Amino acid sequence: MAHRIAWSVSHHEFTIEDGYYFSVLRRALEEAGVQVVPVERLEDAFDAPVLVLNYPEDPFTAEEVRWLEAYVAQGGRLVALAYYQNEDRVAEILNAVARPFGLRFGYDHVQDPVHKHGEDPYMVVTRRVNGVPSVARVLLPYAAPVHLEDRATLQVLVEAESTAQVPSGSRVLAAQARHGRGTFIAVGTCVFWDNYAITAYDNLAFAFYLLGVPHDIQREG
Repeated sequence: MAHRIAWSVSHHEFTIEDGYYFSVLRRALEEAGVQVVPVERLEDAFDAPVLVLNYPEDPFTAEEVRWLEAYVAQGGRLVALAYYQNEDRVAEILNAVARPFGLRFGYDHVQDPVHKHGEDPYMVVTRRVNGVPSVARVLLPYAAPVHLEDRATLQVLVEAESTAQVPSGSRVLAAQARHGRGTFIAVGTCVFWDNYAITAYDNLAFAFYLLGVPHDIQREG
């Protein structure tokens, strides 16, 4: 059976079907035999092993937050992606989802005047990647910092280099939390996998990791 990913459009998220932004990622997943299904209601993702919340612009109700927590506890992989400066209140909206897992998106930004892609310090490049196979360096543009309530129980996946500048202090760009039988992943930027960034460095391999694509499928793709 093909690996199945539910991509939420229930809260006005950026959809993977938008070819201007995501045709490269979509094509790579299709070539790997991965099925991506846009879902207009969260409950339609119940039997999918992976659910993506990519820049949701509408708030989640308390009932929806509980549903998402239960989805993870029962074995789901929930990936939430924000953006810098709390644009469109996306970081704030996602914090309602992230806080039950001990994570929080900052309302500021991460920039690095040294480790950057081109001349833009917001185009942060880092080699500080932990526990992600086949990923040595990634480009995470225009990211909100991710704050961890307890580093002892949560895993930092990607952290900016020591030269990064962050008003709120955290240089974490992506982190994950185990909850019940599943995993919640918070990523500070929703544009690292757009058509501009996805082919840079190891971004595609990182995207496959976030989406839980099995290694045997990746090798076949």
